[in-house]
Amino acid sequence: MSGFTSNRRTRARGLPAPLRAKVMYRADGLCEKRGPNCTTVATEVDHIVPEFEGGTDDLDNLEATCAACHKPKTQREAQRARARFSRRRPPPPRPGMLPGSSTDRRQGPLGIPSPPDRAARTA
Repeated sequence: MSGFTSNRRTRARGLPAPLRAKVMYRADGLCEKRGPNCTTVATEVDHIVPEFEGGTDDLDNLEATCAACHKPKTQREAQRARARFSRRRPPPPRPGMLPGSSTDRRQGPLGIPSPPDRAARTA
């Protein structure tokens, strides 16, 4: 596909290098999260409060983490974001689940039992 150009905007990902360097220097290259599988050597910089939840790029909201601590936290955040921004509609109610639509003919509207029929009274 020679000559193909995309009109999609590209978004700068990640933090600026000087800000990342400040966070790593502050942490002395060690993981600040210290999770159960921590490797203690920080390789990534993470937002404490994610940007989609109102977090900023301030130094107070950034921490140096190792990959083992960062991955589960990022997965939990992504799951919350998907649930929050999901455009999926809830499924419509199924006809069998509506009140009064039971296959039981003795039931009246809204699931209220209907009065017994005349044949049952005389027997």
